[in-house]
Amino acid sequence: LLNKNRNTPIPLPDFLSTASILIQNGLIAQDWITSKSFMDNYNLLQASSTLARRIVLTGSASPDHLTDEIITKTLQDNPAKAIATIFKISASSLESQHEPKLHEHYQLSPKDKQIWDESYREEYFGLHNDTQTWQYITEEEYQNMKKILGRPLPTMAISKIKRDSHGNPIRAKYRNVVLGNLDPHNWSKSDCFAPVLSAMELRLLLAIATNMRVIPKQCDAVQAFCQTTLPPEERYVCTPPKGCPITPPKTYLLLSKCSPRHWYETAKKALMTINLQPCPNAPCIFSGTLITGKPPLYVGIYVDDFIYFSSDPSVELAFEQLLPTKTTLQIDFNSPVHHFLGIKFTPTVHQNGHVSIHLSQEADIHQLLYDHNLHTPSTITKPTPYRSGHPVDSIPTIALLPERRIELETKLRTIIGSLNWISTQTRPDIATITNIIAQYQSSPSPGHIDAAKHVLRYLKGTSDLGITFTSQHNIPLESFVKFPVAPDQLQPFSDANWGPQDASTPKANDSPEEIDLFKSRSISGFLIWLGGSLHWVSKRQTITA
Repeated sequence: LLNKNRNTPIPLPDFLSTASILIQNGLIAQDWITSKSFMDNYNLLQASSTLARRIVLTGSASPDHLTDEIITKTLQDNPAKAIATIFKISASSLESQHEPKLHEHYQLSPKDKQIWDESYREEYFGLHNDTQTWQYITEEEYQNMKKILGRPLPTMAISKIKRDSHGNPIRAKYRNVVLGNLDPHNWSKSDCFAPVLSAMELRLLLAIATNMRVIPKQCDAVQAFCQTTLPPEERYVCTPPKGCPITPPKTYLLLSKCSPRHWYETAKKALMTINLQPCPNAPCIFSGTLITGKPPLYVGIYVDDFIYFSSDPSVELAFEQLLPTKTTLQIDFNSPVHHFLGIKFTPTVHQNGHVSIHLSQEADIHQLLYDHNLHTPSTITKPTPYRSGHPVDSIPTIALLPERRIELETKLRTIIGSLNWISTQTRPDIATITNIIAQYQSSPSPGHIDAAKHVLRYLKGTSDLGITFTSQHNIPLESFVKFPVAPDQLQPFSDANWGPQDASTPKANDSPEEIDLFKSRSISGFLIWLGGSLHWVSKRQTITA
């Protein structure tokens, strides 16, 4: 840290190991970048429940891995390079994992109330002071602009417990959002659409990175939507969230920022400024040459999250220096990718120089098990997502009371929604069974719920499984109409079961049974491989063969 009156460093021996003790004792406070920001926030925040995340050193690619020695040396050699970063409200000491609404804070325990109050203040003053996302207007001022701006849009404060790749709570976070579904403007889809990086595009980037034997890095934009400015014709007036203790009474919020479409255009323009061009068929994948004669850099963006890599570390460093200096974006550079879009990344550099990256969703699976009370040690895991001898298509439909039917529909849809997310991201092994069970969401019986829970028990015993990309045996992408002669080369694979799921032979004494036509249709699937599972689909055919 720098002394305000002397441009000399103040030694901080063993900072990383002693910071938490200083925070607990209330001796230091965080979340200031300038002395003004510090003074603005000092009286608003209680240091006891906040967590200093890291010290960011300008030009450092891996601030999360900084050691006390590196921090001390940098402060001594060039103190002007050291800056404090954004601080975040820790969730590790929450007594309850309940994510409250703003007007429910009074019902929380004193400790939890303090944490969530501070979390909301962090969000509110970050928008009001730091990014100036809105300005206050009085009732009289709003009435004068009402004919132009229309009725005020309501806002909501949404709380969220952020978790690490193991599912442990690390941050208590609030987000103020505007209810855009009540927007009186008649915008078209092209006016509002903002593309994002698809799961297949992310996996394609990983395939390219591992083929280069490099581990991608990640960064994120600080309050991305607030780094854009709305044009005058898109200004909005909003009411503060219900239960907001900060906004003065009879005051409206005149928005000047906040739009996913404008954010994408801003990020795209910034990346093009440093010679990164979007892919014609994938608008969220950028590539280009930053240093003449050096290899290209690849960047993928999902709203405010960036993943990037190059086979030359100097190109990555150039990107980390150019983006915040040559553009208006405020970027927080994190580290080699480890947790991106809810997926846990486990990179490995092998002794022979090859690189592999394993993708899994342990935290999502554990949360899913917890939500459905299958997380206890007594829950028996299953070795396969299928129940041998019990095809889903053979589960009988049972007449149920309407309220019971609605209860089962809601429960099955909740499970299927989570299974679908997991199966399309990292678990192709449950794609088929998820698709089969999903076809009974409109008329489930207790047997379908049991079948879905059987899949959850399978996931419990295999939560660390996923897909892996590796640089070993990587070869050019090829395609075959039938199984190739050399199976170690990449290819798309496809197959079908040629008939219904329940293909058992009727017994002599079985009476004839009518079945729904869709149950007689084949189930098809395909897998495209490029150093790892690039894309896959498993679904029942739409016509009867």
